[in-house]
Amino acid sequence: MAETARDSYDLVADEFEKRIEAVAVLATAALSELERLPWEESADFQAEVRRLNLAGRADQARCFRAGRLIPDACRALDVEAIHLSIRVGLSLEAVLRIYRISHAFATDAWLMAVEAASLDQSDRLGLARTVVRFCDAYDDRVEALVSAEYGRTRRCDSEDRDRRSLRIAMEIIRGTIEWGALDYSPDQNHIAVIAWGAEARRAVNDFSRLLETTPMAFFVGEDRPLMWAWVGTGGSISAAQRDALRRFRTPPGTSLAIGTQAPGVTGFRRSHREAGEAYVVAQRSGDPVTFFDDVAAEAFSMRDLHLARQFADAVLAPLTGMTAGAAELRVTLRAYFAAGQNTSAAAAALGVHEQTVARRLTAIERQTGATINSRRTSFELALSLEALTEPVEWRTDLPRPHT
Repeated sequence: MAETARDSYDLVADEFEKRIEAVAVLATAALSELERLPWEESADFQAEVRRLNLAGRADQARCFRAGRLIPDACRALDVEAIHLSIRVGLSLEAVLRIYRISHAFATDAWLMAVEAASLDQSDRLGLARTVVRFCDAYDDRVEALVSAEYGRTRRCDSEDRDRRSLRIAMEIIRGTIEWGALDYSPDQNHIAVIAWGAEARRAVNDFSRLLETTPMAFFVGEDRPLMWAWVGTGGSISAAQRDALRRFRTPPGTSLAIGTQAPGVTGFRRSHREAGEAYVVAQRSGDPVTFFDDVAAEAFSMRDLHLARQFADAVLAPLTGMTAGAAELRVTLRAYFAAGQNTSAAAAALGVHEQTVARRLTAIERQTGATINSRRTSFELALSLEALTEPVEWRTDLPRPHT
């Protein structure tokens, strides 16, 4: 009985193999009627589809003979078909449509093979049910495997493109090439961004949307710790856009360092370097959004941390020490600068009387031997560098750096 069944399966497979060529021709002809398939754009595409269709149906006949086997991995011919489809720009939806049309013609051919085989009517009915179940299971599995492989291939292609683009961008930054094959124009105004944290890509995309544009962005380094990005605009950003950028907030656990807007290839390089300088400051300050033009003085000073610390110590020497009074003077000076040198506003921020702030400011000038207005730039930079270069346990007036 088992031998008879095997003979019947072989007879049907023999008849199906006679029809494989017709299946490929009919399926390819039907596909040519579909929209958005690259029959015109790729002269070899139709011949390739037909060849792969033939190979796929031959493999199906082999699996049927071997006990109605179902593929457990994506077939080599399907991998080839996926690469071909991606190369000519077919979406996964279009690829699966091609497979389903072929499936329909193949199932008809299998049923015709059952009818043509020299079998009793009762045997034909049983074989027809077996054939339909096999065809459905076989093609469903092939479609699932193709879908997964298509997604994997697209991800790999995207990562390969990103690696190539990142290498080109790095060479442009170094100045070893003027420009390269990037999907991004040099002939615009560039704002470079460095992002890090749990939602770096989202933060970059949200930032770019404020300028109504799409960024060029790559992850850099091991375990994708940083994202480098450039946001290009046709002209200078408007006052409204500038205000929106200043109000921008990142998702929790994510930070941005942002360069200034600058034009052309020189601006592409310059803004990225500025973002890098802002990143160094942001790593110590813990601020979620750091614009280079807000921290330029600190960034340049911190190129030599030892000298930066010496400068801060020298300027603030009369206001340092482990006493509560010294800490109060530094807190007051920070609040005074933050309030635009408005004594009333500084007092409100500190929760003290205006006269208290005035007395402390007088004490600062007495201890430093200079008026605050005459040394404002030095005082502000020294206070920033003190906070950025060496947090100390007893200094309760300073925010803790993020680690």
